[in-house]
Amino acid sequence: MVSVWREFACCVTDSGAVWVCGRNRFHRLGQHAGVREFHRVFRRLDATACGGASIAAVSCGFDFLIALTRTGEVWSCGAGDCGQLGHSNLEDTPILARVAALENIAMVVASMDSTAAVDTDGRVWIWGSQRVSCGVGGWGYLSTPQRMGLSAFGGHKAVLVAVGTLHRAVVTEHGGLWTWGSGSDGQLGHGDKEHQVAPRRVVSGLQDARVWMVSCGMRHTLVATEDGCVFGMGSSAEGCIRADALGELCVPTHIDKNFFGGARIVSVSAGEACSTAVSEQGCMYWWGRDVLGLEEPGTGARHSCARVAATCLPGGRVGRAKRMALDHILAMAMGAHNGLGAAHTMPGFASDEIVRKIARSCTVPHDGYRALSEGMRRLVVAEPAGGGVF
Repeated sequence: MVSVWREFACCVTDSGAVWVCGRNRFHRLGQHAGVREFHRVFRRLDATACGGASIAAVSCGFDFLIALTRTGEVWSCGAGDCGQLGHSNLEDTPILARVAALENIAMVVASMDSTAAVDTDGRVWIWGSQRVSCGVGGWGYLSTPQRMGLSAFGGHKAVLVAVGTLHRAVVTEHGGLWTWGSGSDGQLGHGDKEHQVAPRRVVSGLQDARVWMVSCGMRHTLVATEDGCVFGMGSSAEGCIRADALGELCVPTHIDKNFFGGARIVSVSAGEACSTAVSEQGCMYWWGRDVLGLEEPGTGARHSCARVAATCLPGGRVGRAKRMALDHILAMAMGAHNGLGAAHTMPGFASDEIVRKIARSCTVPHDGYRALSEGMRRLVVAEPAGGGVF
């Protein structure tokens, strides 16, 4: 996976190695003092980073970096002036250091100067800046991660959390959407522009759809549902929600599938004044401010949707994992296991039971890979889990 903020980027390979590049302000690249300030090419972090643990995910904040290990630990480095590193102080940290207050974390996400996480029990943790209330405590800074109770989300477990500049959102296990923070542009989706101190469920505009994932931008929010539809709310001043609605949308507003050429959308991302989406076929779409230079020079914002894959990724596609059908899992297992070939018989087992046993063994993560949570899965999987095997 890859995470990017202004002037720096970080990526994780399938082996759990971390590579960084860009400007090393506040040592946000996890490099000691004395290491040259700007890296023009990716360089691998020392194998001892994060205690030598294998990394599952990274997230870049404005001047800091958050890493999640495959055993559920959180490590951070960079600027800590708002408590965003979670080390119980407001000091900068030059190399990745473990966040002692956290364990069994399933996903983590960083933003401007705050951070949020979801643990394996479905509880949300918040720390960093509280320029708007983050749902726990008062105003100011939280330098130690604080856990939000399940009661904050109607007693439901969280599976995914998103953090914007001044607002936050959570998707719960049954497809509910909860938002809180600044609503000055309608980005919370509650039909007004009021600030919400505590999480509040979004009940209008989604047409009873189950939410698959959510992304919080600077002044707008994007939602993808399990049936592949996209909704937006908040400021659409530069067309980052809908080209025909350039004002402020205070309830979730459906973006017609024709906007994406009829494609089924499985992932969305809201930026400062632009939006992106990825279809189940691996095509990427971009609309809003034309930061990619897809419009003619001097024409300003790109309100219409551009299929970026054909323009900027020639011959490529944005990778998305897909669930395998039961018969495909069975065939793969038989091809990989010398005891399950066609010539081998297993008396005493009905064929459907064999399929279930093989499917179960193929789809359960091995011990110590807690980061393969529902929330993380929604970031990389092309379709909801209902009715099938992942």
